[in-house]
Amino acid sequence: MQIKQELLASSIFLIDDSLTSLHLFEKILRDAGFSRITSFQQESQALVAILTKPPDLVLLDMILSKTTAVDILKTLKNNVKTRNLPVIVLSHSSDENLILQCLQQGAEDFIPKESNPLEVLVRINNILSRNYYMKSLFEKNRRLEEDIRFAAHVQEKFQKMTHLHMKYHHVEVIWHPYNIASGDFYFATSFPHEKTFFFLLDVSGHGVGAALVGFHLNFLTQQWIATRPLASAEHLQQYVEWMNAEMEKEYGSMGIFLSGIFALCDEETHTLHIISAGSPPPIVQTDTFHTVELKNSVAIGVVTPALFHLNSFSTLSWKRLLFFTDGIYEIQSPSKDMLSLSGFIQILNSLEKDGKFSLANLYNRIAKEYSYHFEDDVTIFMLEKKT
Repeated sequence: MQIKQELLASSIFLIDDSLTSLHLFEKILRDAGFSRITSFQQESQALVAILTKPPDLVLLDMILSKTTAVDILKTLKNNVKTRNLPVIVLSHSSDENLILQCLQQGAEDFIPKESNPLEVLVRINNILSRNYYMKSLFEKNRRLEEDIRFAAHVQEKFQKMTHLHMKYHHVEVIWHPYNIASGDFYFATSFPHEKTFFFLLDVSGHGVGAALVGFHLNFLTQQWIATRPLASAEHLQQYVEWMNAEMEKEYGSMGIFLSGIFALCDEETHTLHIISAGSPPPIVQTDTFHTVELKNSVAIGVVTPALFHLNSFSTLSWKRLLFFTDGIYEIQSPSKDMLSLSGFIQILNSLEKDGKFSLANLYNRIAKEYSYHFEDDVTIFMLEKKT
C-alpha cells in the first residue's frame, strides 16, 4: 500500500522477546518504506528508551518474558510524557480477557501476529495518520493560543486613558476579559476647558474578532478627535450618530453591534452628558449606591438613522459613578445563580459600609470571597470625586 511520506518518517519501536517476530515486523515495515525502526527484546531497555525520547508509535508484544503488555501500558499511561503515545498490541494469543485489559489500559489496536502484512500496514497507517493529524491540530491550536495572547496584550495597550487631567474627579477601571481577548473596550481623554470624554463599549461576541472591532472603534474615535470637536453635548450627539453610521456600514451585514456608554464630563459647569446605547444603567453613590435612570437608546450599529437620547445631570450631588458592561449580569455563583443588579449594588454598599471601597476590593470580593465565576467579559469604569 502507498503510505504518505510524512508518515514514513515516523519513529516506531518494536518490543517483542521473540527475535523471529521482531524480524518479521521489521521486514513488513521496511518493505513499506519505514526507516526509523528500533527493536527491543528486553522490555526494561525499551521503557528507558521510550521515557527518554518517546517514538511516534509502539508495537508491543502482549506476553513478554517478565511481564505483559498490560503492565507496560499502565506505566506509559501514568507518565505525562507518554500518556498519549499510541500503542498497538501484537499477539499469537486469542485470550479475550487479556486483549480487553490491554484495550482498557489504552492500547490503540490489537493485531494478531499471523495477520496479513497488508492488514498490519493498514492498521499502522490509520493510527499514524490520526496521530499526525492530532499533532498538527495541537500545533495549530498552540500557535492560535499564542496569537490570541499576543492580541490580548496588544488590546490591553489600546485600552487608553490619554492626557487625562481632571480637576474634581479621578478615573479607575477594571477590565476582565472572559477569554483572553475581549469584546469590552474603554477609552478616555481630556480636552481644554476641563472637558473629559470617555466611552465604555461592549462589542457583540467574544475573542479576537470582537477585539479587532474594538481596535477599529478606537481608530475611528481618534480620527474624529483629530478632525472634529468633542467638547459639548451637541458634539457628543453628533459623534455617536456618526459612530452608529460607521458601525452599520462596516459591520451591519455581519450582525455585529455594540452596546455602550458615551459620556462627556464638563467640570466647568459640573455637568455630565451621557448617551446610553443599549447599556446597563449606571450606578451612582450619594449616601448609598443606586441606579441612575436614563433614557436608553438602541445599540450602536443596529439601524441607521437612529435616535440617541442625551441625558444630562449635575455631578455635584454624587460621590462615585459606575458604568459597567452587561457581563456583570452573567457573573455566576458556585450554586449557578447569576449576580443580579440588586446583588451587585448590595456588594457595593457592603464594601462602602466596611470602609473598604475600591474597584480592586470589589473584584476581590466577587471573585475570591464569594467565589463567583466570570462567564462573560466584564469592565467597570468609575468616576470618583477627589477628596
